[in-house]
Amino acid sequence: MGVVIAARAGFDPYGLPAVLQTLQSQNAQDGNFSLLFETHPSPTDRLDNLDKVMRNRFESTNGSQGRSFNDRFKEFSR
Repeated sequence: MGVVIAARAGFDPYGLPAVLQTLQSQNAQDGNFSLLFETHPSPTDRLDNLDKVMRNRFESTNGSQGRSFNDRFKEFSR
């Protein structure tokens, strides 16, 4: 699963659930998101599945251990 790979690479595993929560609040009829909602499981379903997988696998890092894309980009673009 992608969240496991991201965590092993040093990213915060709770980044994906945070994005899905943001998507969950979007209107499925919004033209900017309509294709996403037509071709992917609903954010609610994805969050439910992630909760089952992540519940015992990861401790909440609250972003303290994971590094953001921005941080990694800065590191590798020096």
